[in-house]
Amino acid sequence: DSPAHRLELTPDLLDTIRADAVMDRVEYFHTLSPSNTLPEMLSVFTRTREVILPVIDDAGPTDGPPPYSGLVLLDDVQALLKSADTLPQLIVAMDVQAPFMSVRTDDTLNRVLETFLQSGYPELPVLSAGGLIEGFVRQNQVINEYYRAYLRRRAEEEA
Repeated sequence: DSPAHRLELTPDLLDTIRADAVMDRVEYFHTLSPSNTLPEMLSVFTRTREVILPVIDDAGPTDGPPPYSGLVLLDDVQALLKSADTLPQLIVAMDVQAPFMSVRTDDTLNRVLETFLQSGYPELPVLSAGGLIEGFVRQNQVINEYYRAYLRRRAEEEA
């Protein structure tokens, strides 16, 4: 009955909300090719507010959804700046990309949270049923939506 433990009683809230309810939909986002060099990656990151960039395999099939081969994270590129004083042209996206992890628009926030915990990424692409990136979701969006749902449920219980 302690109010400190009320959130423990509502874990099912994450299963009632879908990723498409909280994601930021995007009309356009930047992508990288596996051969993009460190200066090219930095150029994209400095011109945008993006913190992850999908890498599309140039040699992949041209029909269907893009063949995403990985994600380049801003944090990883920033860490390279300290050690990449020599030969930055030799560092390419293929070398620094993290595995491509995503969620689907119809995944629950429980699944989204699990993917964040597995990946440690600051943001995840959200794919349509056809495999195209429709938007991105950040960890704080999941937390904020959970808290809003918790407050709605609490208000319903008190009413």
